Amino acid sequence: MNTLVNDKFYETRNHLFEEITLLSDTQFNRKPDKDKWSIAQVCHHLVLLDERVITVISSGLKKMDST
Repeated sequence: MNTLVNDKFYETRNHLFEEITLLSDTQFNRKPDKDKWSIAQVCHHLVLLDERVITVISSGLKKMDST
């Protein structure tokens, strides 16, 4: 993957990790409302999304390199 893109993903992920480690388990898992996600659920969603986005970007960059 492009180094700049890869670095930005890691920078963003590390910043999020730094922020959520300041939270208690209660804060991390608390749902503000029954129809709202907890911070833990949002983070899980972001991990799944990151994996998919990295795959798509990597594939696109490989196609660009081969043309």
